[in-house]
Amino acid sequence: MRDGHAKTFTTALGALTLTRAYYHCAACNQGGCPRDQALGLDGGSLSPAVTRMVGTAAALVSFAESSELLAALAGLAVEAKQVERTAEALGQAIALDERQQVVPAPAAELAPTMYLGLDGTGVPMRHTEVAGRRASRRTVLRRRAR
Repeated sequence: MRDGHAKTFTTALGALTLTRAYYHCAACNQGGCPRDQALGLDGGSLSPAVTRMVGTAAALVSFAESSELLAALAGLAVEAKQVERTAEALGQAIALDERQQVVPAPAAELAPTMYLGLDGTGVPMRHTEVAGRRASRRTVLRRRAR
């Protein structure tokens, strides 16, 4: 055991540096800080609360926008790449949990027909397909702006 192993974590209240005991196993040549696992900090440098914030933001907007959103709303400095890594890890953990915990619905409860709705107003078209048709006002304004 070595005392005084320090690490800085990002928490909902800002950066927090913890000094904790580090244990090393000579037999398997691995080590770690048991306190990290007890506090839910063993997955990286984000606290569980910040990890949830990152996951929520990343589910709604891009990783870069999530980083900016966390800074604006919570005053947290979380880089876009860290948002991406955290969101990917959360997604893998959720997928694993669903494979282990979710019981599929019986076939009798599944709907026989699935309906899908699409909005094709923003679909790019070929010039040959729109020849002779009147352009929307938005398209005309966009062309004038160029």
